[in-house]
Amino acid sequence: MMKTSERQTVRRLVPCPPYDVEACESWLGDMAEQGLMPERWGGFEARFRRETPRPVRYRLTAARLKGNVLFIPPGTPDAGEEALYEEAGWHFVCRQNEFYIYACDDPAAPELHTDPAVQALSLKMACRSAVFSFVCWAIVIALRSSELFSGDGFLNLVEYPLTALVFAFCYLSLMLTSLQNLYCIFSLRRKLKRGLPPDHHKNWRWSAPLHRCANGLWRLALPFLIVLLFCVIFHPDRSAYLRNTEEEKAAMPFATMEDLAEGTFVPYDGDGDAFYNSVETRRTLLAPRIIEFRERGRIVQGDDVLLDTYMTVTYYDTLFPLLARLLAPALHGQEELLADVPLTAPELPGMDAVYFYGSESGAFWQLILVQDDRVMSVLMTAMHGEKTFSELIPRIAAGFDQS
Repeated sequence: MMKTSERQTVRRLVPCPPYDVEACESWLGDMAEQGLMPERWGGFEARFRRETPRPVRYRLTAARLKGNVLFIPPGTPDAGEEALYEEAGWHFVCRQNEFYIYACDDPAAPELHTDPAVQALSLKMACRSAVFSFVCWAIVIALRSSELFSGDGFLNLVEYPLTALVFAFCYLSLMLTSLQNLYCIFSLRRKLKRGLPPDHHKNWRWSAPLHRCANGLWRLALPFLIVLLFCVIFHPDRSAYLRNTEEEKAAMPFATMEDLAEGTFVPYDGDGDAFYNSVETRRTLLAPRIIEFRERGRIVQGDDVLLDTYMTVTYYDTLFPLLARLLAPALHGQEELLADVPLTAPELPGMDAVYFYGSESGAFWQLILVQDDRVMSVLMTAMHGEKTFSELIPRIAAGFDQS
């Protein structure tokens, strides 16, 4: 007798692709011999009820012979089909993707499918569904891969590498599963067309550990993403916006406004001054040091205003030089709406790459410098005073140069 302390229902990770009809039938039969009878088949796991162990045959039949792959098949078979199979000793269990699962514990009952060629024809919609799924995931991965090398996509990779890794795993896992489904269903159909019967006792164990591992990791992906989102919002390595004190500015690995002209810096003290004169630091796995620096004010000498502007600096210390070079276009993409006109960059000794942009109106200027594993973007508004942006470039480069 079954122990009353045992749960009446249990769940098991599915050890084989859903379109591997032979492996699914074999696995369900093995579960029945352990006293586990299927009740429901989900995406990654199946639910079983405990009964007396006994031999049971399970067969997967096509859930539809025609229709649209954009819609899922009905949850239960046609009443006429179900009654016909019931008379032959087979009862409906549940739906599994493009298939209905039938069970029979009468060894004398005839097989559901006796003609392999007819069974091959019945798999037409299942094949179409597998192709559609594969193509959809291939398109999604292609689009996401192209976005990775666009400005925002690559910047997000550097800023949130763990999140990008989880998404990449999810996409790759689904793509590989779709490819596996495609292979399994077309292999079975070719086999049936040759007049060979399906192998109802196929060995499903050899690939079970890998498939279960992938399914288990996929189930953990969503809660892991929630944890990552929490970490992004409450970033433990992210500082709050801080006012630019003399100590803060002295620690910056680049030139601040006081380094760009000889004189006295007078910070802006109007509305929003806490934002316009602030610094934020953070770090990620790919960029051990990231700085967002903002400064607004004037440089004066007596009654003369040498420089009056608003400057923002975005600075990255990356793990390797190639990463810094790839970040340069991404940093321009962030400010492209403000400074979209490429300009001739001056010769700056010691820099690996220099990018210079402006706006048609002359309201904004952007300078991007790359040196070794560091990259920096400097954006300035139209300047008032005696200094021009071109005059400031050598000083900006000198403050960034660590050669």
